[in-house]
Amino acid sequence: MDGFTYDPDTHSYALDGAEIPGITRVMRDLGCNPYYRADPVYRARGKAVHQCSMWVNHGEWDRDETDPRIVPYVDGWVRFVADYGYRSVGGEEPVCSRVMRVACTPDDWGPTRLESGLWLIERKSGTIPPLVGVQLAGQAHMLAEDRGLKVEKLAVVCLPGDGSYEVKFFSQAEYHQKYLSMVKFWYAKKEAKLL
Repeated sequence: MDGFTYDPDTHSYALDGAEIPGITRVMRDLGCNPYYRADPVYRARGKAVHQCSMWVNHGEWDRDETDPRIVPYVDGWVRFVADYGYRSVGGEEPVCSRVMRVACTPDDWGPTRLESGLWLIERKSGTIPPLVGVQLAGQAHMLAEDRGLKVEKLAVVCLPGDGSYEVKFFSQAEYHQKYLSMVKFWYAKKEAKLL
C-alpha cells in the first residue's frame, strides 16, 4: 500500500499524494447514494454499531459497557455470527484500486461455517440501501487488487435494532460493471469540472 494514505478524521483517501474519492463519495456525488445520511445521530449510531461489532468479532464486546440504545443492533450481529458461524479475518481497513484511483474501508470479511470462501459484509443499522451492491462490488475489487483477496459472496447484514438481522446477497457479476462505470463517470464529471 505504498503511497496510499487514509485520514480517519476526515474519512479521506490519497494515493501518491493526490486525493482520491471513496466509493461512497462517488455514489453520493452521482446521486446514487440516497441512503447516505449526513445526520450526526445516524452517523454516531452507525459508528457505535460498527465498533461494537468489531469487538464481538474479537471476543471483546462488553454488553454492560454499551449504550443500551446500541445493544439491540449488536445483538443482531451476535446472532448472525452464531447462526452462520461467521469468523471475521479482517475489516475496517482502508484499501484502494490504483487502476481505478478509488478507495474504501470495507466493514468486514471472513469465512462462514457454510463455506470456506470469503464473504464481504457491509453492516447496515437500519434498512438495506438499494445500490449497496455497487458499493460491495467496488470493495471486492479493491480487496482483490490491494490485498490479493478473492471474495466469494457479497452480503449486507441489516441490523434493524430489535436483536434480529437480515442477510441479503448481491451478485458480483451484476454489480462489478456498474461500479466500474460509476467510477469512470465520476472522473469524467470531475475532468469537466461538473463536480
